[in-house]
Amino acid sequence: MTHQLDNLYFERTGLLIGKEKLQVISQGRVAIFGLGGVGSFACEGLARSGLGKFILVDFDRISETNFNRQIIATKEKIGLNKVDVMKERIESINPSSEILTGSDFLDVNSIEEIINGTDKIDFCIEAIDSLGPKMKVIKTLLNHKIPFISSMGAGGRVNPFCVKEGILSDVVTCNLARRLKRILRKDGINLNNIHVVYSTEKGTMPEKREKWEEDEFQRGRVRGRQGSSCFVPAVFGMTMAYIAFINIMAGNNR
Repeated sequence: MTHQLDNLYFERTGLLIGKEKLQVISQGRVAIFGLGGVGSFACEGLARSGLGKFILVDFDRISETNFNRQIIATKEKIGLNKVDVMKERIESINPSSEILTGSDFLDVNSIEEIINGTDKIDFCIEAIDSLGPKMKVIKTLLNHKIPFISSMGAGGRVNPFCVKEGILSDVVTCNLARRLKRILRKDGINLNNIHVVYSTEKGTMPEKREKWEEDEFQRGRVRGRQGSSCFVPAVFGMTMAYIAFINIMAGNNR
């Protein structure tokens, strides 16, 4: 399918980067794993930049606790699947876009199905906040040699000026990154091959609790409630969208 960009929708982007590169962006396909505060803003940035093809993956539904940081969280959307709401939002920005969705909890098999079930993925944004699925997605992307960028912890932080991009071995102020590095090193994976967005701000610790809330997706151990703001996840997401954008525009994919 050839995507015809509406000249008015993306005219200003075309003036900035040129019509030829804008057409390249319109043919690009990006997979976004995780549509929380980081992933939802990454989708927003890519949709408004004229990206033509999306793969959206998230098992969760919108709840009231998402309102402070997720661009798709509104009163009218409570209880709906995040992938469906994000798909609707992208289509309202770029009606010619092609969007595939997946709402199953991720394991090795489901990740392989997503990657093998579509045409070439040009870039991937990994924005999952659970260590197990995050690790599995990263390993699978490395195995398939799919270019990607991974989000480290955005929760517990408020200062957007501390957001950086780099490699995983650079990150020293993130508990999620610390645990991820330990596991990947044991598996012999070179941390310098993992491109990340992270914050140099030391995050606050989650509030401990003993049981799940009734409306939460209940799987695995009970996770503490993490304080958050909109500023840091939004900058994480837009930074990741930019990295995907410039990689596709430059042809830095498989």
